[in-house]
Amino acid sequence: MNSSLSVFVCGTYSDLSAERGAVLDALQRLEVEHHSMELFGARPQRPLQTCLDEARRSRIVVVIVGHRYGTLAPGLEISFSEAEYQEAFRLNLECLVYFSVASGYPDEEDAQKALLLQQWKRTLSDRHTPAYFPDANKLALQVAIDVGRTIRELGDKDNSCNRTQGTEPLFHSQEESR
Repeated sequence: MNSSLSVFVCGTYSDLSAERGAVLDALQRLEVEHHSMELFGARPQRPLQTCLDEARRSRIVVVIVGHRYGTLAPGLEISFSEAEYQEAFRLNLECLVYFSVASGYPDEEDAQKALLLQQWKRTLSDRHTPAYFPDANKLALQVAIDVGRTIRELGDKDNSCNRTQGTEPLFHSQEESR
């Protein structure tokens, strides 16, 4: 499946590195253009600017939430991941949300971050229909299915707009031509 639509993968790395890797592999197999912090390389901008720029370049944002809130972005009271999500939501991008239900991972140890994580999960659940995953393989499969469906839906919506926008009817009634 090839698409001009770009996908951005958002989520903490410390507790989701295997899951992120599986999702990136699935997107590569789908031949979908994708971006994530693993692929940023060296940039002249500050890290937060790079993250937000990459999220803005995308049409679909995959938000993976585990058991850690993540590093707070400088100057903000939220994590890099939440900042990326908030920017995507502000721009009305398609956000696909996934919550880990895997056991065996330590929960957020910092009390303030644990509270922020719970608030963010509540916001995500209020705004979107999340999917729940037990492991990296199930997550990758679900993301592949959901991204494929979302690309089709966006393509259908774009095609529908192109068919109706700016087109004149071929024939006008006699009353319209007066």
